[in-house]
Amino acid sequence: MKLVFKTTVASPFEKVVSNFDVQLLQFLSPTFPIVKIEQYGGNQINDEIDIKLNFILFSWTWVSRITEFFEDEKKWFFVDEGIVLPPFLNFWRHKHEIETIDNQSCIIDSIEFEAAKNWPDWLVKFLVWFQFSQRSDLYIKYFEKLS
Repeated sequence: MKLVFKTTVASPFEKVVSNFDVQLLQFLSPTFPIVKIEQYGGNQINDEIDIKLNFILFSWTWVSRITEFFEDEKKWFFVDEGIVLPPFLNFWRHKHEIETIDNQSCIIDSIEFEAAKNWPDWLVKFLVWFQFSQRSDLYIKYFEKLS
């Protein structure tokens, strides 16, 4: 399955790129499940991000490794791929991309994923869509605060 979300923020490209970090990840984290960032290695190839999803009665670990990175004066992206996933996922690949548009930036989240066999595809797709559909407003708010 694949989902793509695009958000235009009124911040210059360089500012958005330089603030795509652990503070932004924490800001984007949902209120539920509770997300604890155990390790944030960065956005470069082979860096790892380790989070704990706390569902009150149980928790799941999610570890992603950065497998691709690109940067020039108009485009910047990195790709994280799940290496330890929660039980509802078999596969996860998330491309975080920023493109410059005049003095604004477009943030593109391209997500490819596969539901685990014992989880209905429609449910996992809805859960991923629900979490990422909220990011647009959060990106706008976050980068407005930095301006």
